[in-house]
Amino acid sequence: MGNSFFRYLQSLLKQQTKLVVIPVVGRAKDDFQNLFQLFNSPPYQEIGLLNELSARRLITRPAQGLLEYNEDAIKAILKLSAGHPYFTQSICFNLFIQATMEEKSSGDVLKFNHEGERQNKPILVKVENNQFRCLPPDGAKKELECR
Repeated sequence: MGNSFFRYLQSLLKQQTKLVVIPVVGRAKDDFQNLFQLFNSPPYQEIGLLNELSARRLITRPAQGLLEYNEDAIKAILKLSAGHPYFTQSICFNLFIQATMEEKSSGDVLKFNHEGERQNKPILVKVENNQFRCLPPDGAKKELECR
């Protein structure tokens, strides 16, 4: 981001006393330094990759009682997401949406196996070109089956 944006943000913060800003910074060092100057050493929390236990919880807990993954399916999601919290959540969200669209009224617990299949219907996860650009090249920029 350019310095002009940060100056503009700083002027807004001076004018609007109730304005709250929660900045999210990627890997651009200049942006990080500009934010530190703007907010006079603000508190920060680095967000990194999930460890395996945290990733498993993110996969299984949000839809507990509605959706069930076997161990091989969990391993496939872990491999595809590479421990990235956004990608893990995005994959699971897309699987959940696709499953609930197919089973709107059954009330059954939906189960996925390691091939991403439910009742012999393959579940595909669409990986957009710009969404998975941080993942290793072998898993990026194509449509993948959850295997």
